[in-house]
Amino acid sequence: MALDEYLYGKFVGYFKRRKKESRIALPQLVQLNKLKPRLTILARAVTGDAIDIYEAEREGGYKNNSFFLPNFFAELPTVEQNISFYLFRVLYLSFQKKQNINWLDNLDHDLIISREKAKEKSKSILDELFKEFPITKQIHKELITHFKLKSTSKIPADYS
Repeated sequence: MALDEYLYGKFVGYFKRRKKESRIALPQLVQLNKLKPRLTILARAVTGDAIDIYEAEREGGYKNNSFFLPNFFAELPTVEQNISFYLFRVLYLSFQKKQNINWLDNLDHDLIISREKAKEKSKSILDELFKEFPITKQIHKELITHFKLKSTSKIPADYS
């Protein structure tokens, strides 16, 4: 290994550790691994399938009987609101799976196109979700409001 590769690895590792340490210090931080058993039971109850939950890099999604969720979430001001995010996300993915809305081939699709398709299909998923679980409408509203307020003229709201 060359010296420049070694130094680069140390440099990147240092900043990753610092970022992780600063996230852990957030009082409202909720980690997926602590909620995973209960979220798995919820997903299995709603879908009727043997769902497993795994960590995702960002927003996640589902593939077959696997749900992918963020490893941690601390966007909202309280622990309860951040837990509500996970509940909402699991219910949303459950209804998305029930409607069989996903890529049906085994190809890798462009992330931007996938997000556009998800946005197009979200209305039908949300309508069914709000009908069966009315509390999710309030959670959804809180999430949308939070991300709108967080956006700027240079950085649009990221609902993914």
